[in-house]
Amino acid sequence: MATYQDVLTRVTPENMVILTENQAPRFVMMTAVDFERQQKRLATYELLAMLIKSKSGKEYSLADLKREFLSGKD
Repeated sequence: MATYQDVLTRVTPENMVILTENQAPRFVMMTAVDFERQQKRLATYELLAMLIKSKSGKEYSLADLKREFLSGKD
């Protein structure tokens, strides 16, 4: 079993560390920069999905998109 410090030294932007429990993935450790980048990427994908949805029928105002996007609802 690796120590906490050993695990931290292995986490890099190119190398996330996956912690397992009973040989199944349980947690992922990544750098804060990678986490923020991932969150921004996910937010961009969600916004793109809403924009595509809005093109398929009902039109939404920018205020509607912001409200729906910031509410966290699907």
